[in-house]
Amino acid sequence: MSLAGPEPSPEPSPRVPSVVVCGLDWTLWPRPRVKSSGVAWAPAEGGGGGLRSPCGARLDLFPGARAALAALADGGISLALASRSHRPEWAVEWLRSLRVGERSVAELVGGSPVLFRDGPKALHVREIAERVGVAVEEVLFFDDRLSDVVSVRREGATAVHCPGGLSLTTGEQLARQQFRVEADKAELRDLEAAIRREGLLVGGKSHAERAQAYRAALQAEQPAAEQRVEEEVLAFKTRLDAEGSTVQARRRAAIRKMQLQVLQDEEGLREISRVVAERGPAAQAVQLGVFASDGQRFPEFSFIP
Repeated sequence: MSLAGPEPSPEPSPRVPSVVVCGLDWTLWPRPRVKSSGVAWAPAEGGGGGLRSPCGARLDLFPGARAALAALADGGISLALASRSHRPEWAVEWLRSLRVGERSVAELVGGSPVLFRDGPKALHVREIAERVGVAVEEVLFFDDRLSDVVSVRREGATAVHCPGGLSLTTGEQLARQQFRVEADKAELRDLEAAIRREGLLVGGKSHAERAQAYRAALQAEQPAAEQRVEEEVLAFKTRLDAEGSTVQARRRAAIRKMQLQVLQDEEGLREISRVVAERGPAAQAVQLGVFASDGQRFPEFSFIP
């Protein structure tokens, strides 16, 4: 018999996810507006201060993302990536060049899955869980798109919406989302201006200029065959019109996609504004997102020390 009573039960150890899956654009870093070709980005401060492109664009991890990646590495938690980026070769270069302390982001990811693919992020997360060999319920997912967050939650994973990216404070998140709204609106204006531009420019030449150059070349080759030249020029113009219709259709589809993106950006801005109004601009954004997510399986887990 013991007068001291029963031994106190040991406190349960905090649960942590088996693998964390993050998006890239607007989750780990902003989506840069880059018009140059190639992947020649020069690291600033060895990659710890971001990267610069030949056209002067700057890219760096969000401060909250850098803190989150460092915490994952220190905790020995696997990091996988899921992106719909149409510039995978650039994204790979950025992952290899951007640094968190002494290691690149690519080194932190190591052998974990990295998916660059169109389609729902829910499918990406399920595939990553299968490849890692864990149940999807053991996955913690961060992304800027609310639709992806909702679909991933339906799969059974814990998903956190971070519309302003992985941020240290809600005030920082709000400022970043305001910047994102303006950046996407500017891109939408560029797309709308391109489709309104008179004539389709290919290689710096309009349809009329290309047809005139084609006629001049034919006349040089067949100076006496005027009727045949005009017939061939007419056929060439028909091909140009078909080409123009295809490109214009792609531009209109891009405009519709960007219009939807702007609407989603503005929805995210309203969400962050509400949180800032309730909690103040100094609230820890990443931690707040984890605790606020519905069906949270990792209530003790936070990226912020």
